Amino acid sequence: MPTAAAEEIARILAPNPIFARFDRESLLAVSAQCRFATYPAGSTIMREGEPGSYALVILEGEVDVLVELPAGP
Repeated sequence: MPTAAAEEIARILAPNPIFARFDRESLLAVSAQCRFATYPAGSTIMREGEPGSYALVILEGEVDVLVELPAGP
């Protein structure tokens, strides 16, 4: 039986086109692996080049995506 959190996450993800083809069981399986997180303003959530093992869905607020450029001559 899915947890209340997985049900809530599935409800949030379902309208997203990325998840449009997922049946309910598959969506709940993905949702069960998700968690809610809150980050204070100015926090670094991830850095370019770090190994990626998760995806982020921004529900509220905004983020800046910064790309580090190599130092010039």
